[in-house]
Amino acid sequence: MTAHIVLSYDLGLKGDYTNLYRILDEFNAIECGNNLAALAINVDANDFDTIYDTVQKLISKRVAISANDRIYLIAHTSETF
Repeated sequence: MTAHIVLSYDLGLKGDYTNLYRILDEFNAIECGNNLAALAINVDANDFDTIYDTVQKLISKRVAISANDRIYLIAHTSETF
C-alpha cells in the first residue's frame, strides 16, 4: 500500500537537516515551503500505526534527533482514494 505523507519538521538551528534531506531526496519528496515536505512511501498494512512506525524507524535510524526537535506526520493511504 502507498501512504501519502506530509512531514512538518523543526530541528532547530543545529539540527541534522543534512541526513533528513537525504531521506527526503531518496523518496523524491516535494518541498512545500519552509520545513514542510510531501512524499509517498510503501507500507505493509492499511494501518496508520504501521505508517507511523515505518516513518519513525526510517528517520530515527539515520537522523540525529534531540529532545527539542519536532517532526509531525500527516498521512493518507492509497486505499482510501
